[in-house]
Amino acid sequence: MDTLLSRSSVVNEVDNNRRTALHIAVEEVYVECVKVLLRYHCDVNLQDMYGYTALHYAIRNNTFDVIDALCIESVDFTLNDNGGFNILHYAAVVGNVYATKRLVTQMPHLVDVKMKNDGNTALHLAALKGNREVAATLLSQNGGRAKVDLRNDLGKTPLHLATLEGHLPLVELLVHHNADVGNIDKNGDTVLHIACNLAKSKSQKIVSIPES
Repeated sequence: MDTLLSRSSVVNEVDNNRRTALHIAVEEVYVECVKVLLRYHCDVNLQDMYGYTALHYAIRNNTFDVIDALCIESVDFTLNDNGGFNILHYAAVVGNVYATKRLVTQMPHLVDVKMKNDGNTALHLAALKGNREVAATLLSQNGGRAKVDLRNDLGKTPLHLATLEGHLPLVELLVHHNADVGNIDKNGDTVLHIACNLAKSKSQKIVSIPES
């Protein structure tokens, strides 16, 4: 790669899926290739057909050294993929604790940014997916200091979503961080309403086996 680039190969050329050599090197975890491409000033913000940058792939693969290499000054952390996720949203969804810690340290203003299509923050997404360690990082006073009671477009807080999905460790964590259990969403439900409905739904699924 070094030889090709030194002889004027186009570093940011894209394939039919709009992927650059950097996308491929990161996805395949070719760390030395990533370093060569960065040395030749490749564009780290180019997005493929899914709206993913190379950093998205590094976060999905949980490759620490590649994440560190890509978190450079020229990275635009606010870019959204085709699903509307910025890079911190994406880290929260896939449960990447290392990337979350790196991002909240480097770009703390992203912590409470809402998605445009549903108003979810990174904490909402971590609560929805049951990613407790990510949520703890986002809430930590030494980490993201996320606002625990922000509402999405449906009026739901992270505690509503954690309760709805039955993620007890997330519920306990959010309550520990003083989440308001009395918040009412746009359906008029508190988390207690949701918990009762969840219990009712589970009980209805129990099948009694008649005695022979």
